[in-house]
Amino acid sequence: MRRMDPREQIEAEMDRARTDLRDKQEEAARAHEKARECDHEVALATAYLRGIELGLRFVAPEHRPITKPPVARPTAASPNVAPPARSGPKGRQLGAISKIWRAILDEMANFYPEGASDEQIADLGRMDYLPNLRAKDARRQMQKYQGLGFVEYAHPVLRTWRITPTAAERFGIHHPESKAATDSQSAAAPETSDAERV
Repeated sequence: MRRMDPREQIEAEMDRARTDLRDKQEEAARAHEKARECDHEVALATAYLRGIELGLRFVAPEHRPITKPPVARPTAASPNVAPPARSGPKGRQLGAISKIWRAILDEMANFYPEGASDEQIADLGRMDYLPNLRAKDARRQMQKYQGLGFVEYAHPVLRTWRITPTAAERFGIHHPESKAATDSQSAAAPETSDAERV
């Protein structure tokens, strides 16, 4: 077997390198095509799920599917969710909330006194305050306020939220229970006769 001279050795090595490069390029092209197909499938699945979620708005609450309780998982901070309340001279007082979320809680009490879903809360936020608010952001915020005693589950199965009397009193929000209590007191008060009015 004839021994190759240095020039032939270099050319053979270059041929091997070119072949390896072509193989890698073809592999990368196949991977890119597969990624495009996966992206397309994800987009279709997302659109399908979104369509179902939008359709649930027109379904009576008692006919909606029972959803599992959300599982709290550590996630990156979202710009639509207020940072944790801090106490101290440089931080917000514990339990203080932003004016935007106070307004959203106020609208929850007005528009959904029987309880608002995550998507309904997000709709309220998107109307005037937080154009990019998502249902999962609203849910995370409600879970935070639940821990502070400002909201509670109106319907644990449907996972709807309502504000508590504590929040209503603290932030000056009209609360259905306080009105009901006032009405019941008014109804229980004895009628004043004409003779007593004079």
